[in-house]
Amino acid sequence: EEFIAAKMAKMPQMIADWLREKEKRKAKEQEEKERRQRLLAEARERLGYNVDHRSTEFQEMVQEMEKARRQELKLQKKQRREQAVAKKAEEMAAAAAAAAAAGSQPAKEGEAEEATSPVQVT
Repeated sequence: EEFIAAKMAKMPQMIADWLREKEKRKAKEQEEKERRQRLLAEARERLGYNVDHRSTEFQEMVQEMEKARRQELKLQKKQRREQAVAKKAEEMAAAAAAAAAAGSQPAKEGEAEEATSPVQVT
């Protein structure tokens, strides 16, 4: 009886979890259906006629689109990384300028030694 009572106490939470998972699956299915419709509409626009989603022509177009999307994401990621590096360099330059204005000579001497060092870093 205790076992049953413990399970019954957990029942509302289990039902809520099940409903949440069911909604997730339904939303994912709907998203996939919309994606397929969008792809078919784009294929129809590109090719000028209705295309079967199983045709090799459609499959190749989808692969091209996915490849282009991945390249675009890669380019965006690279640009964000470059912007972050540029921002960090700008902040370091501003901090160095502030330190130089405050009269912090040791930090400036260390930078000068790095700049005039005969050893090249590759």
